[in-house]
Amino acid sequence: MELSEDLIKRRSKHFDLSCVTLLDLSDAGVHQITHLEKCIHATEINLANNQLRELDGLPSLASLRSLNLSRNKLTSIDDIPSYPGLEEFSIAGNQITMIDFSSLASRLPLLRSLYLQDNPVSSNKDLVALLQKHFPKLLLLNGKAVALFHLAQDTSGAKTQIPNDSIQFNKPSTNASDAFIQQATKKLEEMLKQCDQLMETETQRVSKALNPASAS
Repeated sequence: MELSEDLIKRRSKHFDLSCVTLLDLSDAGVHQITHLEKCIHATEINLANNQLRELDGLPSLASLRSLNLSRNKLTSIDDIPSYPGLEEFSIAGNQITMIDFSSLASRLPLLRSLYLQDNPVSSNKDLVALLQKHFPKLLLLNGKAVALFHLAQDTSGAKTQIPNDSIQFNKPSTNASDAFIQQATKKLEEMLKQCDQLMETETQRVSKALNPASAS
């Protein structure tokens, strides 16, 4: 089904599409995107559980903060428009095999939360490193703190070797342990600070959405 103005109006409960801020189009059987360019003030769009195979018709919206494209039939997001203010992006449960993260980062410069699970690309062993390189503001990956993924990699310094029948643990020296603890503590503090900032931003966004009169 092609996305119609009537469906947008019914789902958003707005006759004037320019007044739409929160738009839930999930489970609507949509296979082609149209008319969303008229939702110029949309801050959140949910297109989960549809039949989308491509992103043709998806417009660039300056006010958009959250976009959910999970559980569709997408194989690529190379043609995604630029969203300068987008903070949360979900493409979980699609058929995406490859992503140009450098290009994606240039289009989503403020991304803080990314849901990528249940895609072939999510099995890339270098995924976390690539995301940290291209998305310095990213806090959450698949709902988990990115900093914790990095800490898990750091702990690999204590390796276990099993020569013949004996077990030997290569324990880091005291100095190395102290350095690791300091590094881990610093990263956790940074993560908590970023989470506080994210919560404050989300609280303000929800408050404005629920009380549009007070935001004006």
